[in-house]
Amino acid sequence: MKAKVTAVAVLSILFVTFSTICYEIVISTTAHKLPYIVQLREIREVLTTSDNTTLIQLKLEESNEIYEIIKDDAITLHTSFSVIEYLSILNLAFLLQHMISFIFIKRLGRFYSFPSLTHITDSILFGCSIYTIRWFITNIDKDLNSDPNMTDMEFR
Repeated sequence: MKAKVTAVAVLSILFVTFSTICYEIVISTTAHKLPYIVQLREIREVLTTSDNTTLIQLKLEESNEIYEIIKDDAITLHTSFSVIEYLSILNLAFLLQHMISFIFIKRLGRFYSFPSLTHITDSILFGCSIYTIRWFITNIDKDLNSDPNMTDMEFR
């Protein structure tokens, strides 16, 4: 039993450490690149509302320059968000594992303490994970998937 508790503690510490590191990378990268992100948002608004082709061309060139500046940080940011998403999925697996253990141990007629602190924390992490995954899909990966039949020129 001591080995199981130790293993859960080690996994929890690793999980929190990886999550903290990834969130710190996301926060620091976003803080440093926020002026560029705001500038890109303003350019996007102009591009979606303007009918002037010259202005559109100038804004596209300006946005390409900004994208070249933040390209490496954007890749780092997306990678960190992906790790956070995978860790959130792992949270869901932890709660599922506890529920399956509860069902089988109850069917065997053995004692199983429910709810315990583990179940409460896993349930909180479950809710946070669902929110994080949903937010990631709707805000980060929103425009990344395109029609696979498009050529590179059509995509540009």
